[in-house]
This record gives sequence, structure tokens and C-alpha cells, in this order.
Amino acid sequence: MVLCASCGASVEEPAGANTSACPACGDATRLAGRYRLLEIVGEGAVGITYRAQDTTDERTVAVKEMPLRHTVDATARARMDREARVLRQLDHPRVPAYVDHFEVGEGKRRAFYLVQAFIEGPTLTGEMERRRYTEAEVVAVLLELLEVLDYLHGLSPPVVHRDLKPKNVLRRQEDQRLVLIDFGSVRDVLEDPALGGSTVAGTYGYMAPEQFAGRASPKSDLYALGVVAVVLLSRKDPVDLAQPDHTLSWRDHVHASASLLRVVESLLAQDPADRPESATAVAAALRGEGPSEALPAPPAPRGGGPLVAPRPRRSRIAATVMAFSPLALFGIHNFYLGRRMRGLLSCAFFFTFAPALLSLLDGLRFAGMSAAEFDAEFNREWVENERRRVAEVTEEIRRLHALVEEGALTREEFAAQKRRLLGQSRGGIWDLVDRDKLDRLLDDAKELARFPQAIFDEISRGGRKQLRQRRLEQRNKRPHPQAYRRERNQRDGRQDKQRDSESKRGRDRDDRQSERARKKKRERRRDRD
Repeated sequence: MVLCASCGASVEEPAGANTSACPACGDATRLAGRYRLLEIVGEGAVGITYRAQDTTDERTVAVKEMPLRHTVDATARARMDREARVLRQLDHPRVPAYVDHFEVGEGKRRAFYLVQAFIEGPTLTGEMERRRYTEAEVVAVLLELLEVLDYLHGLSPPVVHRDLKPKNVLRRQEDQRLVLIDFGSVRDVLEDPALGGSTVAGTYGYMAPEQFAGRASPKSDLYALGVVAVVLLSRKDPVDLAQPDHTLSWRDHVHASASLLRVVESLLAQDPADRPESATAVAAALRGEGPSEALPAPPAPRGGGPLVAPRPRRSRIAATVMAFSPLALFGIHNFYLGRRMRGLLSCAFFFTFAPALLSLLDGLRFAGMSAAEFDAEFNREWVENERRRVAEVTEEIRRLHALVEEGALTREEFAAQKRRLLGQSRGGIWDLVDRDKLDRLLDDAKELARFPQAIFDEISRGGRKQLRQRRLEQRNKRPHPQAYRRERNQRDGRQDKQRDSESKRGRDRDDRQSERARKKKRERRRDRD
């Protein structure tokens, strides 16, 4: 059985036939009259990969189909040609060999095809689902991938893969060696004039910070290699470890030797200048060869001075309570609001009761101020910090949306990252935003921020509904007035009957006792006679 190259139906191809027509669509079953499609081995957002057979030499090949209807811009179309062109120029045992590329079809059925040598074996992602890696096995994986990166980066000009991840690494079944696949995001020069300087390509979580600005370099692949090491050691999705500044919070999830942690930390440096110079230097550090200075030292905190924690937000209610409290005689609220000189003067002249009067006036003024007015006067540092935070969150959401458009991030991952970003934002920051400058993405984020209140309202409505239901049930249990009177009359009748019955039994008992007494009296009288 083979798959029709036109409609995808499973058909039986006669033995020994050069070609045959599909009974479903009538077209030739072979692709380009040469490739016999055997099965689908992978499906993605922009294409399908087939295991096929080249009828010219009967070898098994991988055919990557990318419908041109998905390429809505010239950049995506250029990536396909670039991948084919770069693969044709590569010659390495850990890179699939290039066979052919062409376009077939017309109109909406037109598609681009890339043919490569077929690599039989699982991906590292598939391996992770079945087993766990030891530290030695992780080091072995890194060394094999560094061999490929050393070859790619050593070309002139260097080739940057830009999408190194476990899903794009196959373990060849015949010799158990690793092979790097999917060169769809490859860049064959550091500054590609055909694509411009702002092309974003890769997979979110594995992309180096500079890739978000379209500035990929060989050190970007080294960063992705560090992410692969973290994923293999922690078995966590890098999307769950991503931070707003495009770094990973990985140290609490990885347990390894100090030497390996130092290598990973150098690979994941945010600044490319703080990463190792080449794949060769990383390989030497993993093997323990060369001086300890082969890897750059961890970057020092930037800024030139000690890190200072941001000042917490001052509370308007707390300041008002202090101004009306007995301690207002000493102007304690002035120290809380950062007005130290006024506080010292209040302590010095407390016996004049003037500080108490001024504190009373301050308390009345605080009580009449809105939260925004109070923050503008006494929480200026906090306001500026929140404004910066809003700008960072907005810019990050825009970048995530660009990754979705590029196909590097799924809609589900985008929604998860948006929830993470908004969850890290403090309450009340949306009041500080100039809404005229917000775009559709920020409006969506604002709607998402309202979900907790909507959930609370829904729970409240549900509680009120249950209360009304209980009251209605209790009201329904109450009898109707006429039924209540009828039931009361019946109860009174039963009680009257019971009392009459008891009275009759009492009279009968008295009559029997009287009869026995008269009988005994007659017997005594008879005995005397």
C-alpha cells in the first residue's frame, strides 16, 4: 500500500509498474513520478513529513511537504528555499543528506517538497518519555551535539541552526548516533540581507534572548544547547521555567556536579558575550580538558552598586490611622511617609500640641484622597516601578504574539505564558496605564486579569441562588392555612376521642371497684346472719 501524492488516499500499486493512477482522484500516485509515499511519520503546523521510497535507486528517503497556501508572506517562502540550499551545501554524518527539492501542483494544491535521507530512530523527546538520563548520558548527548555545532559554526560563513531542541535530535537506529534535523530556521550568514535583521525564528523556551530581536549568532545555538541540558536533567518544559526577561529559572530543578552546572550556567548566560566562545571550548570543558579559565566566569550583577530592594507601597489607610492615633502627637505618620524632617520637628515640639493639630489635618486630607492621588504624592517610586512593569509585560505579550505568528509558539503556550506574566504583575497596575496606547493584545490581557473577579461574582451568585432555593424549600414545607386548620381540627378530634376513651375506662374501672365492694358487703352480711 502507498499513499497517493495528490489526495493522500491509500492505494495498491501493482508490482513492477512504473506508475499507476489513483482510483480516488485519477492522478499519478507517485510524487514527481519518482517518489513512492509509504507513510506519514510527522505532522507540524506548516507541513507533513513522509517516509518514502526513491524508485530510481530503491532507497528510503524522507519527504517534507509544505503547502504553499500556508506561506502568506515572502519570508516563509524564503525559509524553504534557504533550508534546501543550506542542506545541499552541508556534508556531515550527523546531518541528513540532501537529495532533492521541487514544487508540485497548481493553485491551492501547490506545495514545496524537500527530500532528504531518511533517519530511522526516535527523537530525544521520545526517549525522555520512556527513560531518564544519568549525568554521564547527558554529557554524552551534549558532546555529540557539540560535534555538529562545531561543524556548522566552523563553516564560512557560519551556519546557525536557531531551532536546537530535543524534538529535532534523532538517535539513528543503526549506530545509536545523534543526528540533527529540521533546518527550517537555519541562517547561513550572521546578517542575511534577504531576510532583514529582525527575523524571529526558533521555538519559545529554547531561543536565546537576542533571538527575540532577530539577532541570531552561533552563540544562540550554544544557549539552546544549555536549555537542552536543563530539559534532560530536570525533565521540565522550558516554557514552565521561562522568565519575563527571556531567561530560565532552572537552578532549583537541576541536580548535577558542580563542573556540569558551571558549563550549563555559562551556556545560559543572558549576554552572548558571557557565553563560551565556541563549541570546541564547551566540549573541552565537559571533558575536563584545558585550563579552568576556558569558560567565562558567571556575569556579575550589572549596575555597579549593591542591589536595593524596591520600596514597598505605602498604604493610605495606614497613614490615616496613624494620623488619628495618639502617636500623632509625635508625628509618627511623617516617618511612615518618608517626611523625616517634619517628623523630627513634631517630636521636638510635641508639648505645643501643634503636631497633633497638623496630624489631624493630614488625616482628614488622607481620608479625602483617592488611591491614585495618594500614590502620586507618596508612592512615586512604586508608581514608576509599576509603569515599567506594565511596559515590560506589554512588550513581552507583543513578542509572544509575534512568536505565535512565526509558528514558534502554540496558542496554548501563548495563553499559558500570558497567564504567567499577568500573575507576576501586582494588583492595581492597570490603573496607571495610558489606555490610548494599548493595543489589542493588552486589551486581551486586561480581560484575562478580570477573570478572578468574574469567578468570584459567579460563586457569589451561585451562593445567593442556593440561599434562595433553601428559603423556597422551607416556605414550601410550611402548610397552607386551611390545611393547617383542618389538620389542627383533626388533631383536636383525636385528642378528644383519646380523652373520652380514657374517661370511659376510668368510669368502668370505678364501677367494677364499686361492684366488688358491694359484693363483699353482701357476703359479710350473709355470714353474720
